[in-house]
Amino acid sequence: MSAPVAVSVPKKRKRKKNLSARKQAKQIAWREREKGSPTAIAAGDIDQVGALLADATAAFWSAHGEGPTWREAADLPGVKAWWHDLTGMKFLNRAACGVLMRRARSAGWVAFAEAGPPRSLCPGRQFYLRRFGTQISQAERHEIGMRVAAFVGTYCDEHGHSPDWAHIAAAATDTAGIVLFANADDAAEQFRWLQARGWLTQDSDGGVVPGFRAVDEARRRAEFGGDQQRR
Repeated sequence: MSAPVAVSVPKKRKRKKNLSARKQAKQIAWREREKGSPTAIAAGDIDQVGALLADATAAFWSAHGEGPTWREAADLPGVKAWWHDLTGMKFLNRAACGVLMRRARSAGWVAFAEAGPPRSLCPGRQFYLRRFGTQISQAERHEIGMRVAAFVGTYCDEHGHSPDWAHIAAAATDTAGIVLFANADDAAEQFRWLQARGWLTQDSDGGVVPGFRAVDEARRRAEFGGDQQRR
């Protein structure tokens, strides 16, 4: 006797409920706001949200010892409240999140490695300028990166090892002789954005050394004799 043949019974498809005119209108409005998210960010006050983002990111570093992902940063209370006030939407979509992070980076409030680890997001130079004011150099971020990398590189060449943060904080200055960092702790903390932007890195022994961007910039200046500032 042959075994019974199993017969599959097709599942009934659930009928899609027709949305009411009111719900359809709300859905269309939401989609329009979502599409306009990047434009809303471009029109918003980047210093306002940049400061919120930097504060939230700094708090995340203090609590977790690493930076938040973009999604985590966008979901932090202060940032979510700003977004809701600006657009009426509760959450930033992926495209809007990317626009926000890049605008905040351009304004100096945060930094992150473009092709680096997902948790490289950290407060940028503007965050520390707000904290310390005229105690530290007001030079452009590009020049800060180049000056500290040049100092570290020269120190390594002369001494055969990397300087510590206390030495960097005391001796690294801008062209006017103003220190780049308030103290050793500040210099160590600002290493995060300097590393994310490629100005500094660490060698196999954990010592601070010039990063790839500093090496490229030094080569460019030597080749062309240029000293143009870049961000």
